Amino acid sequence: MNRNTIAEELVSKFSKHKCREFTNVVNDASKGLFVILKLIKNSETEVVAGDISTALNISTARVAVALKTLECKKLIKTYKSNEDARKKVVMLTEQGNVELKE
Repeated sequence: MNRNTIAEELVSKFSKHKCREFTNVVNDASKGLFVILKLIKNSETEVVAGDISTALNISTARVAVALKTLECKKLIKTYKSNEDARKKVVMLTEQGNVELKE
């Protein structure tokens, strides 16, 4: 099989229904969303947004965007800490746990 044939076959497969799904997976991975989910799941204590920023060495603004994305996808839920209302506590939803198993 030559390169053109392989390229045509690849484009054909990705132009069907799986392309968008594959693209979404790649985009989520490149944004670090999976890593954030794993960090939350593996934590033995309450996780706040600042902990994620520190653990992954990324800005708090980037964490805020990632958490908003995860919340929109219903993979996490957030609430204000009982001890400090300025802190946002993050936890996985049931759907978030299922996503990590896949």
